[in-house]
Amino acid sequence: MAQATNGTKLFAKKKAETTYGELIGMKDFTDMGAKADRIETTTLSSPVKSYIRGIDDTPELEFTFNFEDTTVATSAYSICKALEAETNPADFKLMFPDGTFYSWSGQCSIFVKAGKVNAVMEFHLGVTATTPIVINDAA
Repeated sequence: MAQATNGTKLFAKKKAETTYGELIGMKDFTDMGAKADRIETTTLSSPVKSYIRGIDDTPELEFTFNFEDTTVATSAYSICKALEAETNPADFKLMFPDGTFYSWSGQCSIFVKAGKVNAVMEFHLGVTATTPIVINDAA
C-alpha cells in the first residue's frame, strides 16, 4: 500500500555525539540517490553499444525547512548552522513513517531562501554526502 510523506523526519548529529536530534520543520526532501554513471565498452565489432556500471555520483541532498527563531538552540536553523561550522562531516538519518530510513554522513551548507509577500520564511539545507547513502528497511 502506498504511504504519504507526512511524518517523515530528518535527524542529525555531530560525529562525536551518540544521539540524533530531530530537525523540526522539514517541508520537503530530495531524491535519495542517483543513477550510476555508465562506461561505454563498445568495440568496432559490437552489433550494439555496450556498457558497464560506473561509480555512483550522489548529488547534493537538499531539504527545505521553515525558518524559525534563531535564538532557540533547538531550532533546525540553529542546529544546521552549528553543523555547517564543523570541519568533520555530520551524520544524518531520514526516517519514513513505517520505520524505513536512509543514513549517511555529509557536510552542510545552509541559506535563507528568497521571501515574498504573505509567505513563510524558509531555509535550504544542502548536504554533500561523504559516505554512501544506506537504506535500512523497517523491521
